[in-house]
Amino acid sequence: MTVFKAFHPQNETLGSAVLAIIAAIDYRDISSILQQYGLRDIQPDGWYSQQTELDIMKAIMGKGGMMDMVSIGMKIPDVVEYPMQIKTVKEALTMLDAGYQHSHRGENIGHFKFEETSENSLRMEAHTPYPSDFDYGLFYRLVQKFRPLPGRPIKVVHLDTPNNRKKGGDTCYFDISW
Repeated sequence: MTVFKAFHPQNETLGSAVLAIIAAIDYRDISSILQQYGLRDIQPDGWYSQQTELDIMKAIMGKGGMMDMVSIGMKIPDVVEYPMQIKTVKEALTMLDAGYQHSHRGENIGHFKFEETSENSLRMEAHTPYPSDFDYGLFYRLVQKFRPLPGRPIKVVHLDTPNNRKKGGDTCYFDISW
């Protein structure tokens, strides 16, 4: 599997998730990319080809590089509404997978899972077709938003596993601490 390639050609993404990605980048900078892929009037409750969404992200990355993917990932927790009862990093990361499952449909859409490694650290598994730089930004901002001590340093490390997405695999692992 490669980055920017849906796990199944029929997989779809909810419009609100596509709009969250667009919200992270200045619309004027990507309006031509959206038009190129026929996305002019995205409806939050509509369903769109995940492959088209990934193609748009790939085109955005081609214009601005990996930092655009990190920026998009960091913007998602600010534009997606989280239930008021979420108070901890672990609750937020649990909701991350629930949100992913809600906003994607089809066959083998992917998932996020984590394993607690200590009180303030965990290992995150990201089994999705999205780039690891996007995941990095997403995880960093979620921890930043929900960590108990705002001044405490955050560390997100993409593990150099033999089968990660940067090497053609379909799953990346991150060690996260706060």
